[in-house]
Parts: sequence; C-alpha cells; structure tokens
Amino acid sequence: MVISKFNTQITLELLQTKRENQYFERKGLGEKDIAPTKIANELIGMLNADGGVLAFGVSNDGEIQDLSSLGEKLSDYRNLFVDLIDPHGNIKLEEIEIEGKQIFLYHVDQDIERIFKRKDNEQIFLRVDDRNKQLDRDAVRSLEYDKQIRKFEDEIEAEFDFDDLDTKLLNRYKEKLNYDGDTLELLVKRHLAVRKDGVYKIKKAGVLLFAKDPEKYITSASLRYIRYEGTIAQVGTEHNVVKDERFENNIPWIIDHVKKFLKATLKDYFFLDLETGRFNKVPEYPEEA
Repeated sequence: MVISKFNTQITLELLQTKRENQYFERKGLGEKDIAPTKIANELIGMLNADGGVLAFGVSNDGEIQDLSSLGEKLSDYRNLFVDLIDPHGNIKLEEIEIEGKQIFLYHVDQDIERIFKRKDNEQIFLRVDDRNKQLDRDAVRSLEYDKQIRKFEDEIEAEFDFDDLDTKLLNRYKEKLNYDGDTLELLVKRHLAVRKDGVYKIKKAGVLLFAKDPEKYITSASLRYIRYEGTIAQVGTEHNVVKDERFENNIPWIIDHVKKFLKATLKDYFFLDLETGRFNKVPEYPEEA
C-alpha cells in the first residue's frame, strides 16, 4: 500500500526493507548524534547530488518508531531545512502516521545550479551511493565544475608572469583579427584577461591559449597520444602500448603539431568498391574527428 502522497513508489515494505542507496536513507531515533544538524547534513548531501528521500523515524533494521516521543523538540526537525540549510532548497516534509506512530519523509529534489551548505558552519556534503561525504575545498570546486557554477577557464591565474606570454603567437592572433591596439587590451576584449585599477590579470583560458609553457601554471596542460596493439588496454606483462607521445605547449601549437603528427602516424586503408571495381581510400581516423 502506498503511504506517500508525493511519491507513489513509497510503501511500508519499501521503508522497512529497501537497501539504502544514492536516493534513499533511513534515520532512526536510536542512532548516535541523530540531532537536527545530522539530518540537515544528509539533506544537503542529497541536494548537492541527485535528490532522494530520507525517512526519519525508521531504524536501520526497518523498525517504525514514533517521532512524537521527541515532544517539543520535533519542531526543530520540522524547520531544519529552513534553519540549517543555505540556500533554501526544494525539500518537502511529509508527516505520516503508521499504526499510531509518527514518521517524517523528507522529499529532496535535485538542484543542478546551486551548491548547498550548512548555515552555521558552511560545511558542504555530497551523497555518494549510500554515504554522505563532507567535501574539502578541492572537492567543492570539482562539484562547482560539475554543476557548471564555476568554469575552470574563467578562473584567474594570479601568479602568472606576463613575460611568459608567446608574443609571436599573440601578434599572429592580432593580425588575424586586424587589431592594432594593445595586446593586453585584446586579451581583455576577448575575455581572456581582466583589468582592474590598471592592473591586468590573465585567466586560465589565456594561459592555455597563449603561454609559452602552460604546464608551468596548470598541471597536465598537455595532450597525450597513446596507441595500443589490439582493442583492449592491457597491463603488467601483457602491457600493449606501442606508441606513447606527449605534446606540451599552448593549444594553437598543440593543434598544429598534432595534426602533422597524426597525418604521419595514422594509416590509410584501401577498400574495393564492388560496384565500380575501384579501390577507395579510407583514413584510419578521420581528420574531422
């Protein structure tokens, strides 16, 4: 029998027997530290992930408990997603009575455009499979990339030395655009740098495009070509890499050199056209790709 008016898949049997996963979590009264902040952390994790349902008042072994035993403290659990979560996420609280016992179902909708955190300490969580993980600074940044809140290429490279710009490449770029002004102003106009109070700062996009050595500032700013013998990558004694080349420089240089490299490295195959009786040349890897 369906017991939720918001989710027709939720039955009493599901609440008691379903394995906890990315989208479903139980929290019982007897668990350690089951304070409103603990529930808030779990809801934040779901908000930052793919949403889900948290059943409060159902123990891990499926026992239906009674939240009314909390008395006046129950209001803290009713209001925790307003009091403890920032920004206010799309969470519906459903209060259900089962055989005279009260439980809460928190229905959490996914939000792909925002990062949620605790109001009091700004901690950020993410639900991964059946666990809730607190994120460090790097993990938060990765989550911002995933949600497209932050774009890597728009970040400022604060330590960049402008003497490391490839001036010859920049001059070629200016010629292509028929631009006669200052080079740094051109970078600003093309959204590759910013100017504030007369001071220029370059974005990571500008480093990748026009630095002589982008890897000096951005780790792994390179392209790697690996060719295997066969169709499956092997390791150990069956290691089957037959060619491994790395190209390190700015993006225009890499495109130019890799294009020449691939033309020299990849093969052309000839297939007989049975209708014309002629052999047609087919590249191993199309240049457009």
